Amino acid sequence: MRKIYILLPVLSLSGMIISGLLVIDHYLPWVSSSILKCGPGASPCSELSSLSYSEIFGIPVASLGFFFYIWIFFSTMLFWESGKGFREVFAYVLLPVAAAGVISDFYFAGLLIYLGIFCKYCVMTYVINIIIFAVSVSWYLGSRKVSGTWLSRFRQFMNDAEKNGFLKFSSGAFLFFTTMLFLFVITFSLYLKEASSFEFSGDQSEQERMDGFFNDYISKKPEKISFPGSDYTSGNPQNKLEIIVVTDPFCSACSSFHHSSAPVLEKFKNDIYVKYFFYPLDSKCNSDVKNTVYKNTCEAVRTIAVFSGLAGFGPVYEAFYSNINDMENAFKRDEIDYHYIWEVSGLKDKVSFEQFSSGIKNFDDMKLKKLIQASIDNGVEATPTLFINGRRLEGTPPPELFERIIKYELSLIK
Repeated sequence: MRKIYILLPVLSLSGMIISGLLVIDHYLPWVSSSILKCGPGASPCSELSSLSYSEIFGIPVASLGFFFYIWIFFSTMLFWESGKGFREVFAYVLLPVAAAGVISDFYFAGLLIYLGIFCKYCVMTYVINIIIFAVSVSWYLGSRKVSGTWLSRFRQFMNDAEKNGFLKFSSGAFLFFTTMLFLFVITFSLYLKEASSFEFSGDQSEQERMDGFFNDYISKKPEKISFPGSDYTSGNPQNKLEIIVVTDPFCSACSSFHHSSAPVLEKFKNDIYVKYFFYPLDSKCNSDVKNTVYKNTCEAVRTIAVFSGLAGFGPVYEAFYSNINDMENAFKRDEIDYHYIWEVSGLKDKVSFEQFSSGIKNFDDMKLKKLIQASIDNGVEATPTLFINGRRLEGTPPPELFERIIKYELSLIK
């Protein structure tokens, strides 16, 4: 039994550390890694944390995992020091909780397989949960003093609590402790969510980090890139600074870049000209990608291209990311329903289904191939990849860094 007292706190403490890192990665991805991107070199856990699947009712799954571990840690300490009778009670309480943890892991592991994302920290928590469950089963079997099932023993405990005032008070106090612990974890998660939305505050460590990113960027020499003209642009071609954005529609980092860069691009709209190219992380149309990361991304690019030809790239691109969850779900189906895609596109008032359907049927795939080949020829391997005045920048820069880079590049243009 002494081994259990050592094992459970060690396992739960390990889980707390890993879950804590995942919570930080969820709200502040550049704290635990470099700039967020998709493709080779990208952090799978950061990529996963930016997807809608990483939250339940707005709360990160990692936060719920952190609560699970911190509850086991403190409960083990509390019950172990409260005497043999209370230790036996906790053995009965822990068993279904640990079982629920393992069952939920089967769902989340299946989700990782479905998404094609391998997050090593997630897998580590699955292993920890299986060991915790094994320990809880061992403890339960060793603590059982009466015959019968877990349910019959639980009913006996409830009957004893009704007759014993101290046991009843202790049970209530434990429920109160559990509730307060849960509210603490959720409140702290919401605080991190709010803090992550603040603009850069000038903290010295963060300032040094941004300085490091910026210095790394300006140390790169402009490359001799050769992108052709693009039908997908923003701004005036006569503007001073040209920015090339290579993107994948379903890349979580690309979605993040679209939203975070919008205020910066608007601020410099009279100075910059943005050309968009596509690099789908889908082996069906991108020969440079060995394993598909996002299913049916090639079809999504065709859809954007067709809509853009009918309604203009700017409104189409904005509508796509405004309805990104519906679009992701639509393209994850084995059989793509283009009528449903048109329904959820947010463009029904601009493009009729007949126009859209005709565009899909008559789309020239050579246009798509040329866009992808241009990205391959210029050495693109991850998304988003930006070329600002010829300098390469992989990933989604924080808005303050992106603005600083644009100001620097504009200062070099006479």
